[in-house]
Amino acid sequence: MNKFDSDFFKKYVPEGQELLHIIHIHPIVILQNLVVELALLLALPIYFYYSSSTIHDKIPFWRFEIYLFLLFSKIIYDIFNWYNDVWIITNSAVVALDRSMLKSKTESVNFENIEGLGVDENGLMDKLLKKGGLVIHKIGEEEFLLEDCINPYKAIDIIEQASSGTPEENNITEERFNMILEALSGVVGDHEKEKFSKSYKDKKDEIKKKVIENAEKSEGTVDLRE
Repeated sequence: MNKFDSDFFKKYVPEGQELLHIIHIHPIVILQNLVVELALLLALPIYFYYSSSTIHDKIPFWRFEIYLFLLFSKIIYDIFNWYNDVWIITNSAVVALDRSMLKSKTESVNFENIEGLGVDENGLMDKLLKKGGLVIHKIGEEEFLLEDCINPYKAIDIIEQASSGTPEENNITEERFNMILEALSGVVGDHEKEKFSKSYKDKKDEIKKKVIENAEKSEGTVDLRE
């Protein structure tokens, strides 16, 4: 999650909850809409306006400028609307935000009310683009749907990780890791030291025993142990 997303959407996080991640609709959705609008509502009118003297004479240029201004305003509105249709993942819930310039609507579902998660892909193209509907199955028969989500399988992993605990609780910090490593090193060192001491003592006893056995077998050897 980038800093802009964090600063922009944190005001929609319920009080007492922590913002962890933002799940957006796939950019291909808005790109498809923009291509259609620019081709049909911008390129064609400009072509006919300047290629046809009849249209050019009947429509004053200032009216055509107003049309272009309204068209670009609609494009900005569509981009704004696409960017603000998100799922906000907190440390205890999923918050669905449907916001436009004229209205704002939020709906949330707590993790304990989630029965399952699923992905609704529409053909091979969705798989290639990593796009699909992200479905939350709530307890009962209700469903929570974010259509055309970007990378839905990764989004499922994010929700499952958030529902199992905050990243701070799940991850081992570097300081804790060093403490654990130092403790393990001490245990291993003591074990190796004890093992070496025991091995040395066993070898010493074994050598002493062999010397005595060889001495007993030699002729003229006096057994000093008697």
